[in-house]
Amino acid sequence: MMKKLLVSVSLTFIYATSAYAAGGAGKASPHHGHGTDGHHEASSGLPQLDPTYFTSQAFWLIVIFIFMYVVFALKSIPAISQTVENRSERIKSDLSSAEQVKKEPETPAHVVIRMYCLSVAYLFRRSPCLESFG
Repeated sequence: MMKKLLVSVSLTFIYATSAYAAGGAGKASPHHGHGTDGHHEASSGLPQLDPTYFTSQAFWLIVIFIFMYVVFALKSIPAISQTVENRSERIKSDLSSAEQVKKEPETPAHVVIRMYCLSVAYLFRRSPCLESFG
């Protein structure tokens, strides 16, 4: 993986440098550096492909990559994995409690109370008796 990345980066630099050199960048213009109004003229070509800036671009690429790696490694990934772990534990406990409820025989009184709780929950969008009667 790292070898492929290094090969692609080096090929990009080689082709970008040759394209920049072939594009005529660096040739002297008739107004070399200044326009008619005294402002600096923009050079032709893309400035990000200028080989003089490759080291600073590589430096900032590495700095930003390391920063993002540290943030993800120390903050985001542990939080995500903790959430996934908590969710799997909750699912396991819910499944075990559902199995336990299935094994218990229901009495007619229990069914009536559950129906009452479900109707109250439907009307008021919450019911404290649902926790005690499943």
